[in-house]
Amino acid sequence: MKSLVEAGAVPGILAYSTSAPVGWCSVSPRTTLAGLREAGTFRHFDDPDVWSIVCFYLVPEYRGRGVMTELLRAAIAHATRHGAQVIEAYPVDPTVPGAVEQTGFMGIQAVFTRADFVHIAHADGALSLGAYTAGNRTMRYYVDPKPLKPSTRRPPPSVSRSPTRRTSSSRRR
Repeated sequence: MKSLVEAGAVPGILAYSTSAPVGWCSVSPRTTLAGLREAGTFRHFDDPDVWSIVCFYLVPEYRGRGVMTELLRAAIAHATRHGAQVIEAYPVDPTVPGAVEQTGFMGIQAVFTRADFVHIAHADGALSLGAYTAGNRTMRYYVDPKPLKPSTRRPPPSVSRSPTRRTSSSRRR
């Protein structure tokens, strides 16, 4: 990690509480993550438009306080500022027994869903997580809704990104 930073790479972002770091999120172009390539099966791994979020660390006393959500928002902004068109992540579904204990460091699926990530099938050019638990999900955030290359195509409009909210004026009387 030190050599990456000394070489000018930014392999992730930090969250601070006053002056102390309390969280970390690994976010970088997918092509720079050699270990990720080895972890699963990809189609189009070298697509430069795809960035990956592969790891979170939160100081234990800051867990459950929204730090992961804020780190994810900052990671999306960072990747977008640096040209990402697609941001891919591999969060865990905590309802799968043992999944959080094995790969919870990759984030929690609900946090990504709330940030407008959508689940994709590995046949769409994404990671097939054979080396990980059955609880990990490949999810993507599409920066620009314009059509992209086939390997990074946005899901069809029928995919719902957020729940419909009922306002007080729409309630039945």
